[in-house]
Amino acid sequence: MLTFYRFFLLGTLLSGLVAPAAHAQMARPGYVVLPAGDTLRGIVSDQGARGNAQRCLFRSGPAAIATTYLPEQLRGFGLASGKVYDSKVVATGNSSARPTFLEALGRGAASLYAFRNDADTEEFFLVAAGAVPVPLLNHTAVVKVDGTSYEHSDKFYLKTLSEAFRQCLSLQAQLSKVRFTRADLADIVYRYNVCVGGPITLAPKLRLPNKLTLALTAGLETSNLHYRNESGNPETVAAGKAAPVFGLALQLEFPSTSKSFAARLEALYEAQRYEGMYEYALGSFGFQQQFRIATSYLRLPLLVRYTYPHGMVRPFAEAGAVLALALTTEQEQRTRNINFGSGNYSNWAPLISSSQLVRYEQGFVGGLGLTLNRPDEHQLSLQVRGEVGNSFSSGTAYYLTVNRAFVLLGYNLTK
Repeated sequence: MLTFYRFFLLGTLLSGLVAPAAHAQMARPGYVVLPAGDTLRGIVSDQGARGNAQRCLFRSGPAAIATTYLPEQLRGFGLASGKVYDSKVVATGNSSARPTFLEALGRGAASLYAFRNDADTEEFFLVAAGAVPVPLLNHTAVVKVDGTSYEHSDKFYLKTLSEAFRQCLSLQAQLSKVRFTRADLADIVYRYNVCVGGPITLAPKLRLPNKLTLALTAGLETSNLHYRNESGNPETVAAGKAAPVFGLALQLEFPSTSKSFAARLEALYEAQRYEGMYEYALGSFGFQQQFRIATSYLRLPLLVRYTYPHGMVRPFAEAGAVLALALTTEQEQRTRNINFGSGNYSNWAPLISSSQLVRYEQGFVGGLGLTLNRPDEHQLSLQVRGEVGNSFSSGTAYYLTVNRAFVLLGYNLTK
């Protein structure tokens, strides 16, 4: 049992150390829109707000060479994360007007765009009725009144919005409450588009297909068998030695629904051996029992896995149920009376009768681990796992349970 907890403690420490260091992955499924309107789907590099405004790095497939597109070469591009960029001619910061990729916060009769400048502040642009982008300005200055400094804002963007939204009089009274933030500006633009009718497009997300991966998994297992031969007598624990475990795993991911959750089915072969000594009493007589047990199973854990969705090193946790099919079960025991007699052991005989022997085991499983997420490469993983289940006896006179601990390495055969 001590080994079981050590494995879980190790996994917890590993996850805690790595999670804060996780950083955003750059390569994502996406698309580019060519000047003629054709859409090419492939892989787009997310370079952050400022990088995305200057260029688009696109690959048609995992093995393809990256192509760099400038704003004047595309209508725009998008990523599966939901970010969408349109090419517009605007003057940003201290620069003159030039083609720039602007992030679309909402599209429709009125469209809202954002741009992050070199000072790391956001600029916003409004496109109404298909016109050129108009900057939404909010000049601020520090003024002193009676020796106290205040920050004053001219809120010039409200005048721009008021003029652009003249078709929807019901919004005019609400404009004074609109703050110069992404959320407020996107909300008022969306409500204007609802007011005037027509198609409304917010930053769209690509619907990605479900992904099925096949992986090899192998490692070491150790276990503790808890044994009691008569109700009311104390329990003994027999420790199994570390032994290899190996098999295959199928993992089904649902990227359009969740970037973090996946269903996983494994088929693992494992074998364990136990030897133990057990003393018990029947009435006024004391007995000593030796037992030898050797089992092998095909274990079929069905798991739900949660993976932290960002970074090259991604912690994960999983839990589920396991059904194990017995491949071999060898179990025998011998006893002797320790109060009187010769003191010799009896002949070896089955520990459990064939009528009490079951060919399957059930239990619960949970684990912690780390995945090395390498874009366009085979994934690697390391995890520790614990399992609690019943054993090969269905009788009440013989009570057996098994706690198992695993250290497993995984290698995805499919990308």
